[in-house]
Amino acid sequence: MSLSSNIHSHLKIDINEVKGFAVSDKYAPFIFVNSADGKNSQLFTLIHELTHLWINASGVSSFDLIDFRNSEDLRRYDPIEVLCNRVTAEILMPKSSFSSILRNHKTITPQIVERIAKELRVSSFALSVRLLNLNIISEIQFNQFRKAFKDKYDEYLELQANKPKQKGGPSYYVLKIRKNSRAFTAYIYGYYKSGKITGYEANKLLDIEVSNFKKLEKHLYA
Repeated sequence: MSLSSNIHSHLKIDINEVKGFAVSDKYAPFIFVNSADGKNSQLFTLIHELTHLWINASGVSSFDLIDFRNSEDLRRYDPIEVLCNRVTAEILMPKSSFSSILRNHKTITPQIVERIAKELRVSSFALSVRLLNLNIISEIQFNQFRKAFKDKYDEYLELQANKPKQKGGPSYYVLKIRKNSRAFTAYIYGYYKSGKITGYEANKLLDIEVSNFKKLEKHLYA
């Protein structure tokens, strides 16, 4: 898996065009998530793309709203995208979890949606869509919520875009560990230390010179 920020720190991809994609491959399956998106939205995208790999079908995620209550609306979309959205929604926002929500809140407000979304680690918009598809909120409520959350989200994106750049930043080794993943780096480094692979092989796999492995180790096990 890779984030756009791991590929290029200055790479910006419009989230309205691509939120993520999955490449299904027997030997090298790959997931890409647009890091310009909010953290909770990234989680939704990650599970969605992971579902693509589970069913062995590549795909690209965009910002489409799928109304599962409307058969005509469902026919407009690729059945695979519909399935991946269903699976993701059920994993992150299981239908069984909403019985207590209905019991504790007679009226669902934007504030309640935001609080529950934070607890479930999903975006407020994704939760609103789920509530609509489960007929817990009306279309009028949903449209009100969508406007409120979109305004907030646009403010968030504007703040992120105008945030002053920090001086310094993560070290070369932290970035390498993040790019390769900590688990993979530790696995390869452990193999090298135990003599199971050569320094040349470890260098090719991690893209780090063997002479720098001591510095890598400090950051890997910090």
